[in-house]
Amino acid sequence: FLEHQKEKYVVMSDANIAINYDFNALLAAHQASGADVTVAYQKTEIPEGRKNDNYTLTVDADGRVTELLFNDYRPGVQNLDLNIYVLERETLIKLVKDATSRGLIYFSFGTSLAKHGLSAMFLLFKAPTSINNAFALP
Repeated sequence: FLEHQKEKYVVMSDANIAINYDFNALLAAHQASGADVTVAYQKTEIPEGRKNDNYTLTVDADGRVTELLFNDYRPGVQNLDLNIYVLERETLIKLVKDATSRGLIYFSFGTSLAKHGLSAMFLLFKAPTSINNAFALP
């Protein structure tokens, strides 16, 4: 499906959320950032219902993601990933093909990102199967 589309960008989100969000601003921020992936997040305490199902981000002064934590248990306000991502369609195709070639039946975008280059810088799809240039937008 994705290989036959012409759109340059893909916006991905969970199917079970209801949110009033300016996706045009998210896309514009992504394009201006030069990042391979842009992540929408909210500065908030982790809701009780997401204590065992969350991603939190550490973001530097330039808005770059430097760390991704799974099931963050720390109290207080965190940068809670809203599971809304913008990336180029071709980048997504490469991620899905890589997950398929590794036999991953259940493809989780956040988990896949972490398995393919989580280090001091989180996200750059410049090198195959790694992402280390992510931009976060609150």
